[in-house]
Amino acid sequence: RDAVTTQELASALGVSLRTITRDLNWLRDAGLPVTAHRGRLGGVTMLSGSGLDLTRLTPGERDHLSLTGLDEKQRAEL
Repeated sequence: RDAVTTQELASALGVSLRTITRDLNWLRDAGLPVTAHRGRLGGVTMLSGSGLDLTRLTPGERDHLSLTGLDEKQRAEL
């Protein structure tokens, strides 16, 4: 998939740019290969085939993910 701007992410998810920035940093800290590039052709990307290290999630974070935005297969992996 092509890169997506932080503004597009914020608009699509109904959150602020600050929230997007914080969450992208959290994903990077969790070991996901998230990259961001500035400029006309820039945006946020993540390498395909990469996944979240679920061992780093708290029980509350797992519960939150299970209730929001995950399909059945992803929920089963939690």
